[in-house]
Amino acid sequence: MHTNGNDWSAHEYVDAVARSVHGETVRWPQGPSMDAVIVLPVHARNHPGKNAVLLWNHDFGWSWGVEEADVRRTISIVDPLGIGRTPDPLRCADRVIELISAEAVCSRMCSEH
Repeated sequence: MHTNGNDWSAHEYVDAVARSVHGETVRWPQGPSMDAVIVLPVHARNHPGKNAVLLWNHDFGWSWGVEEADVRRTISIVDPLGIGRTPDPLRCADRVIELISAEAVCSRMCSEH
């Protein structure tokens, strides 16, 4: 994978994005719709009880979504980030900050009301 002048593997790229967004965990699901899931250190404001996540598909790029906090870990895609297939990890972090600022998500410490 060639991303912004770097020759990175998919795992190295996703790990770099996870570090840039302070991701709590990275998972590599076995399925056609997503290649990686990064659990963010925030909740989705309009989805009580669900964790905010970043989802990566190597063909379509990054989206943000929500994940059930229970053992099923059901994931729903909310919106694409709209920043391309393999943007610079810092661009991903900037877009996540924009989402937080728009109050689409809030820190785990904020009120869900």
